[in-house]
Amino acid sequence: MIRIAVSVSYLGDHFFGSQLQPDVRTVEGVFIDTCRQLEIFDDFRDAGFLAAGRTDRGVHARCNVFSFDTEHPERAVDVLNRKLPADTWCNGYAFVEEGFNPRYRALNRTYRYFFPDDGLDLMAMRSASGKFPGVHDFTMFSRTSKRSTIREIHDVSIFSEEDFIVFEVTGKSFLWNMVRRMAAVLYDIGRGECSAGKIDLLLSGDAVARPATAPPEGLVLWNIGYPFDFTAMDERGRSLRYRHNASRRFHVLKKVYDSV
Repeated sequence: MIRIAVSVSYLGDHFFGSQLQPDVRTVEGVFIDTCRQLEIFDDFRDAGFLAAGRTDRGVHARCNVFSFDTEHPERAVDVLNRKLPADTWCNGYAFVEEGFNPRYRALNRTYRYFFPDDGLDLMAMRSASGKFPGVHDFTMFSRTSKRSTIREIHDVSIFSEEDFIVFEVTGKSFLWNMVRRMAAVLYDIGRGECSAGKIDLLLSGDAVARPATAPPEGLVLWNIGYPFDFTAMDERGRSLRYRHNASRRFHVLKKVYDSV
């Protein structure tokens, strides 16, 4: 029995999120179904199937990571991309140790949020985003939860790329809706509707209300870092053809497909 980790990309538009749920289409659901059809494994529980992260309905991924045990690793590497649904594809794989958990072994996670470049003040957004790095209480940027709201942001950047302003943020872990709320505040700053001081108020807990949540369609789970590299998988076939067409259908993510 071999344990394998697979880097997976997907378009979130037609998924009810990534996490397995009964009676609705999810990323984990179609991935597990495909593995069962190919007899890569029979029962996902017995295979120890685990995901590095969860994404909400409409959110996309350039790199999420699934891990599972199989007696047929060559089948996973050689055939998965030919059989997965058209809006899901594998980028790479790595053979990992027994019991490997992609969530807890991750060194960091990077998200990107794509804003339409409709006259936003890039310099104001860039200056304001500099308030995020470091250890902060992100209570006002998340839903109410029993989890600790203390998080460390390693790095942020804001840059222009063709028709978009891109907000990139890297940290060890994030709270539910945290990145989308950060993006919403930066968008308001870019439009001149508030100043960078709003971020200070939110991080200090002195703000009256939580910020809005930016739409899911602009958010991409961009990368998850590990202390090893993934070997590239063959992307020829149905998924690659769909990706080419999807880059025209989902304009806001054109650069994602060109970069994967």
